[in-house]
Amino acid sequence: MKQFAYQPITSPRTIRLMKTYPGDSGKAIRVTIFHACWDEISSKYTALSYTWSDSRWTHSIWCRNAQVRITANLHAALLALRKSHDFHIVWADAVCINQADHKKRETQICLMREI
Repeated sequence: MKQFAYQPITSPRTIRLMKTYPGDSGKAIRVTIFHACWDEISSKYTALSYTWSDSRWTHSIWCRNAQVRITANLHAALLALRKSHDFHIVWADAVCINQADHKKRETQICLMREI
């Protein structure tokens, strides 16, 4: 199973957002992860941030046919936010910040108050 590979963020004021695709309950959550310049974001989005007490990555969402592992709490939140006939834009720290890139993660964490 192919794991999602993050594209590098090249500007300190750029963030990643997720576009969740419409779907019915029971269907896999499909998203597109894209870059947006913080100073130019004009559309509304939902921001989600979680405590990391339960860091078990037990669920998956799908981005361009690649698996993105997420926690049960984030999975439940995305299911609740997903619309059946329209897209939804979401920023979720667990996905939109590349947790494996420690240097870039620190830059992104500095933007969290604004996000």
